[in-house]
Amino acid sequence: MQKEKLLEDFKAGRLKLKDLSNFGGIDAAEVLRSYLSEKYSASLSTIANNSIDANDALGKNIENFIGAAQVPRALQANSKSRGNMRLYMASSFR
Repeated sequence: MQKEKLLEDFKAGRLKLKDLSNFGGIDAAEVLRSYLSEKYSASLSTIANNSIDANDALGKNIENFIGAAQVPRALQANSKSRGNMRLYMASSFR
């Protein structure tokens, strides 16, 4: 089924959110992003460009996949704990 038809059926209520996954992760993610972009006048192109395989994600514990976002990470060497490295999420908390 073409993505345009999926989007049209989804917007009209003929296709439910849970049913989109039957059409494959990439198609479902594109349809959901298109719907959300149109509804909220927002660009979701950044989360569309990621290294996660949408079809593989469907086989895991991920529902209604629309993409992925990068999360800033920082590496800190802790010399007091025998050279162990710790991986932290970057934040603005001080």
